[in-house]
Amino acid sequence: MFRERIRERYEKLTPSFRRIADYLLDNYREAAFLTGSQLAKKLRVDPATVVRFAQRLGYDGYPDLAREVRALVQEELQVQEPVLEAQPETPAELLRAILLSEAQNLERLGRSLTDSVVEEIVQAILKARHILVVGQGPLAGEAAAVAHRLNILGLSAKALNMDLVNASMALQGVGEGDLVLGLEISEYAFGSVDATNLLRTAAQQGAKAVSITGRASAPLARAADITVAVPTASIVGVPSTGSLTAFLNALLLVIAKERLSEQKALAKNFEQLVHRLMEGRYELEQQVLREAEREGES
Repeated sequence: MFRERIRERYEKLTPSFRRIADYLLDNYREAAFLTGSQLAKKLRVDPATVVRFAQRLGYDGYPDLAREVRALVQEELQVQEPVLEAQPETPAELLRAILLSEAQNLERLGRSLTDSVVEEIVQAILKARHILVVGQGPLAGEAAAVAHRLNILGLSAKALNMDLVNASMALQGVGEGDLVLGLEISEYAFGSVDATNLLRTAAQQGAKAVSITGRASAPLARAADITVAVPTASIVGVPSTGSLTAFLNALLLVIAKERLSEQKALAKNFEQLVHRLMEGRYELEQQVLREAEREGES
């Protein structure tokens, strides 16, 4: 897919090529219906630059690239658009309309995911020595929830506080075999340390970086080894996190299925630990009672 090719080569692209790449990543539906000359005019670059860009990605020319973009759009067009009988007026009507929009986002997300990307993310999580989860801005809570669920599944995971000192301390031990998962809907929701710099630093230290972001051309996506761009369209004008939350939930369920045997072993061990603790508490209570009885007799 053209998006994967762009991601793999992005850091080595010229400024003009990056302008084309960013437009294709974020506006591929519009780009699908533009000729090479029209795209060049819109982005104020030379038509030859568009051709060279396509060739830089490994295509024979822009028509080959455009065909792949159109194929993606045609597949997405199979998703039924939510039909609103009238403009929502009441909270209940608006809520139903939002749910229809979210369902459309989810179907588009499902169609856009490739088997290779999903498999790569799943294996990265399963094989990671330790997992750091970082949520940009309002997604900090989501990051904490993901880390907690990974812990329940028996994986070593921690939600990273975006405080400068805590982030620096957490990165001290990060290296090969570790995984950093970055979550972001808006790149403008900065903390004292932004997720992009954190992922980039972790990758430089040898860790694998995965990003789930609302825009394929976002800096967080470019800092990651693997990226999933989730639809954030909303009928109220505020980016939706619904697709991101649903994707993470589905991903965690896949991980749970993959670790089913380990889960059974963990559950058995958990029960044994509970029994040991209960027995220990009972013995302690009995000892306290015996000592109290002896004191009473004396």
